[in-house]
Amino acid sequence: MTLNYGRMYGYSMTPEIARYIVYVTNGVPGRIGELLVPKMGKPEINSIHDVDTALEFEVDIRGTIKNDWNEYLGMAMDKVNDLNMRRITYFLCKNEGNWYYPSQLKEAMGLDIEDKKLRTELGLLFKYDIIDMRGGSYGGVFDRTLKKVLMKGYPDMLNLPDDEFSAYFKNDNMLDYLTERVEELELGLAEAREVRDRLKRLQGQHNHLKGHYYEREILLWLIKGIIDQDGGLVDGIAVTAFQNWLNYHLETGEELDIVLAGEQVVIMAECKNYQPDQLDKLTIETVTKFVDKATRLHQNQFTDKELRLGFFSKHGVQAELGDYLRQQAIWQVEDIRH
Repeated sequence: MTLNYGRMYGYSMTPEIARYIVYVTNGVPGRIGELLVPKMGKPEINSIHDVDTALEFEVDIRGTIKNDWNEYLGMAMDKVNDLNMRRITYFLCKNEGNWYYPSQLKEAMGLDIEDKKLRTELGLLFKYDIIDMRGGSYGGVFDRTLKKVLMKGYPDMLNLPDDEFSAYFKNDNMLDYLTERVEELELGLAEAREVRDRLKRLQGQHNHLKGHYYEREILLWLIKGIIDQDGGLVDGIAVTAFQNWLNYHLETGEELDIVLAGEQVVIMAECKNYQPDQLDKLTIETVTKFVDKATRLHQNQFTDKELRLGFFSKHGVQAELGDYLRQQAIWQVEDIRH
């Protein structure tokens, strides 16, 4: 809305300028409109610097925003000590987001006022919507334009020389804005890290499931070979006399993906579902570890059977490892799929 509204007046509005306008007006449509409406002596808004200058115009003598707030401030000032009203309102605006019970506010501001009178003044400020109340505690109304009206109308509260006030006024806008943007970015980064961590966990689980699926795929191929009497790796295994295990655990806690035992032969296999660009992770050392596990299991559990080994990679292996597997008489995927 702000972007389109600004362009309607012929301003060179960018998303960043629009975001800044929404920030300094707390996103209140009426305030946004008042800030954007052209007036004599008010700059066209084509940069963030122009926004600050236009806001300074609007909270000064000729500004509509100032006049709107003065109606509220005037009603309250008839009832409330002028000095305390200005100081309390400005303090709560400046510390928006924080809430103070009367005793805490009195201490934080160093007010020299009776508790009963302070509660009366706070109640009147709340009545005229200049401050907010929540459960007995008080806070700013979350309208930065009110804060700026007070700063511009009562600069003595800042104890700044006149020649430094204008720079402070603009820097106050940008400092608050950048502080909030940093917080948003930090939250965004935290959320991104959380999403990235969740994605990694899901990818890990997915890859784990893909690995288990591939193990079952290989086992089915082996069983099909037994049924069809294909010979080769499953030669001599009768369809009526074999057992099979997935993820067979050794006493050491190690695991073999597939163990299939017939009456005279036992097959032990390792299954890998690595993507083609990750085949370099499959090395001779990988195979050596598998052979060592299989050999120990054979010696402990299946000494009466012939041991046959299979190292199955869904997307194949690199040439060097393929040569090594053949030298060691270890079966590969290409050997069991006809």
